[in-house]
Amino acid sequence: MDPEEQYHVFRAGGYALCQWEHMEAEYANMFALFRGKPGDLELVRAFGQIGSVYSYRIAQLRYSAEKYFVSHPNQDDEGLLHSLIGESDALSLERHRIAHGVTVLMLRIELEPPRWVWGYSAPWYAEHRLKTGDYPYHYDADTVAEFGMTFARLAQKVSCFREHLEISGRAAGRP
Repeated sequence: MDPEEQYHVFRAGGYALCQWEHMEAEYANMFALFRGKPGDLELVRAFGQIGSVYSYRIAQLRYSAEKYFVSHPNQDDEGLLHSLIGESDALSLERHRIAHGVTVLMLRIELEPPRWVWGYSAPWYAEHRLKTGDYPYHYDADTVAEFGMTFARLAQKVSCFREHLEISGRAAGRP
């Protein structure tokens, strides 16, 4: 049971969660933009105080976006926003599992030869809190690292979209 393997799991988890936070930071900046004050630090902070759960913040982002797109209609941009939010919604469970999982050793009998592998899993005391239809999980370091890369790519797409909205808004004479 190699301690370097456990370290790799921790490193992959830290990277994944940091990339998720980059994406949420871009959503916070987008929230300020939708409220008519791009870059306003108080509105960015307000987004983070909406709730301790991602779905609450995204609900407020959607609400702000609806109002924004009523006064600044653009179906292509509105559709792209919904697509980005759909991607992050689909990944939010994986983020949750990494953030609230614990590192454990699991016997991986499907490997040849079977061996013990460090990874993230739901803590035994909390398995009863898994969402309906969810299942106990075990993510090895490579899986967590891949989620991190997926979160990073999504964060980049959200960032580019926010920049596009800011640039197109300035070109149209909006704040």
